[in-house]
Amino acid sequence: MNQLNAQLRTQEGKDIYDLVQKRLVERLDSFETRTIPRIATLVDPRFKKDGFLRSSNPDQAAKALELELLSLKSTTPRRPPTPESTSNEASSKFSFLQNKPKVKSTRADAIIATRQYMEKENIPDTCDPLKYWEMTADNELKLVAKKFFCIQASSCESERVFSKAGQTISDRRTRLKPEVVDQLLFLNRNIHFK
Repeated sequence: MNQLNAQLRTQEGKDIYDLVQKRLVERLDSFETRTIPRIATLVDPRFKKDGFLRSSNPDQAAKALELELLSLKSTTPRRPPTPESTSNEASSKFSFLQNKPKVKSTRADAIIATRQYMEKENIPDTCDPLKYWEMTADNELKLVAKKFFCIQASSCESERVFSKAGQTISDRRTRLKPEVVDQLLFLNRNIHFK
């Protein structure tokens, strides 16, 4: 939008630009405060924190992402660390460190993973975020991205299915069983896959 503003020459164009910018802020401001769109924006490697209008929303989104990673890490079992090969001399000097119990914190792991992801540079706008997540090595963040990228932006598709269901079930077809209606709707929506 800012690049477009620099190209405007007439007063009418500038007025339209101001109106569109004002309306975008009005319409998207409440959407930014919801948890799911926040996390979805944050895990899009093209935007991360740059995809928010207000400066407090990225911080809230990062906290929500940390909580999501924490819940994901607490449900997945941890693998025990593999012992590293050390020399006998080094092991005798530092043997007291090996006997000390190591504290593992899934909360700290979630915070570190979030910060490491946020510190990486944004990918260019022309790149596909799905390809980025396909090639990345961080499995927990990959699962979060998969979970939040699958959410549809609108309900248009489900509305189309409801409309087709209303056309399928009519006064003359009241004896259709639910299984038959499901099959008819499935075939109707997937007829283009041959």
